[in-house]
Amino acid sequence: MVEQNLLSNTYNDFDDPDMSAGHQHKEEESGYQNRLIPVAWAILVMGISLAVVILLYVWIGHIGPSYSSDTLQRQQQELRQQYGLPYQPTITDPKMLQTPPSERGLPGYNTNPQ
Repeated sequence: MVEQNLLSNTYNDFDDPDMSAGHQHKEEESGYQNRLIPVAWAILVMGISLAVVILLYVWIGHIGPSYSSDTLQRQQQELRQQYGLPYQPTITDPKMLQTPPSERGLPGYNTNPQ
C-alpha cells in the first residue's frame, strides 16, 4: 500500500502543469523569442536601408567616369574667365584626365615603359 501510494504521488507530480518540463520549456522559448526582437529590428532596418540605396541608384543613376572630367573642364573654363587667365585647350586624353593637374608636367610621366 505504501509503495502504491508513493508511485501515485510520483505520477501526480508530473500531472501538475507548474512542475512539468513542457511548462518550463515554454517559458524558456518565450524568453528566447524576446531576446530575438532587437535582432529582427536590426535586420529589418538593414533591409530597408539596402532597398533605399538601390532605389536611389536606380532613380539617380550611375554617374560614370566622365562626370569628373566634365566637372574639371567646366571648372577650369569658369576659373579662367573669372581670373582672366589665358585660354588653354581642353584635354581629352583619358590618361591625362585621370592625373591631377599638378602631376601632369612631371618628368617621365608620358614615357612608355615598353
